[in-house]
Amino acid sequence: MKAYIQRLKIILLQNKLLILLSIIVILYCSLFIILFNPKDINDNTITGYIYDYKIDGNKLTLKIKSKRRIIVNYYLKIEPFNLEYGDYVELKGEYTPISENTNFNMFNYKKYLYSQRIYYMFNADSIKLIKKNKNILFTIKNLIVKRIEKCKYSKKYLYVFLLSNKNFLEDDLYSSYKNLGLVHLICISGMHISYIIMLLNKLKTKKIFIYIFLILYMFLLNFSISIVRCFLMYLLKSLKLNISNEKLLLIIMLFLLVINPFNIYNIAFIFSFVISFGLYYSKSKYSFLVAFFYSIPILINNYFKINFISLFMNVIFIPFISYIIFPFSCLIFIFNSLDRYFFYITNYMDKIMLKMSEISIFTVFFSKLNILLIIIYYLLLIICKNNKKYLLGIISLLFIFYLNNSYMINPRVYFLDVGQ
Repeated sequence: MKAYIQRLKIILLQNKLLILLSIIVILYCSLFIILFNPKDINDNTITGYIYDYKIDGNKLTLKIKSKRRIIVNYYLKIEPFNLEYGDYVELKGEYTPISENTNFNMFNYKKYLYSQRIYYMFNADSIKLIKKNKNILFTIKNLIVKRIEKCKYSKKYLYVFLLSNKNFLEDDLYSSYKNLGLVHLICISGMHISYIIMLLNKLKTKKIFIYIFLILYMFLLNFSISIVRCFLMYLLKSLKLNISNEKLLLIIMLFLLVINPFNIYNIAFIFSFVISFGLYYSKSKYSFLVAFFYSIPILINNYFKINFISLFMNVIFIPFISYIIFPFSCLIFIFNSLDRYFFYITNYMDKIMLKMSEISIFTVFFSKLNILLIIIYYLLLIICKNNKKYLLGIISLLFIFYLNNSYMINPRVYFLDVGQ
């Protein structure tokens, strides 16, 4: 085993080989995306097990795994939804094309589904249970859901911090997190997993049990990109390859792109790797500032605005959520009787978020950035590491980004498709 690890270390230390590998992966992903065309399916009946679901009013969205991954839309009529994760079901209806964004620069639902390896959509007229779940992993997930449901007051945050499920957050509250640029605070990220690993290490837990826990947790979170990245980083670092974190991060990114080239369209994938690289490279004690600056082009090109009050909010709420809310949510899961106290804390936090999101004076709107500006921006971030000109350069570039709006002196709407 040591001989294989030593060979792997020698290979990974070759910079030229890593550059060549990166070029090959980029070419492979480009060709895959260009040539990919899922086959048409005309079946009116599909069978498979449920690995995820969402209920929005009377609309039920299922993610089904059969021979392929399928997203299913079904409108509940009178019958209650009593299915669970892992249940094997039969659905009747028809396949429908996955629509792309009809307004330019808007959210592309098709690419988002492709990034989850879902290439088909099915509109179901009926759902029939074939057999109940017997998979031990899905059984654990169902038990966790039942346990969370016992918490009358604060279950929405237990879903967020234990299963990374934001479906139970109110729309206005979730919008406030987005407007403040704080969505990352309500996502299970590598930071949370790092705290868990640190705790397990302090308890002198054997690595094999840490691996098992992380694999189980990845399954519970449907193999979220940030969790997979954190697990692979921990695994590679455990091999003691003595390779920089930046290189390990690049290797993990290339590996995940080979598995699914459409990951490049996943905003969580982009955020996870770009910000992680910034944190590893800068080695700054002001991690919240580094994360903010590295996220700016991503925020602009996806949300077209930046709320600079998020700098202040991050300073307060990153430690508050990391060291109080996240651990408290784990404690509430074990001791449901503390549910009401947890609700008091999160309720005040919600009120603060809603009030702060109403302050618009610190919000600056931007137009979409071209690739050249983005490259210049990140090159400046890398070159100006630990340099006094760092802040001046960033402010200058942000001003250039804002001036990028100047072509909209005579704004025009080319078309607006409202789907009717």
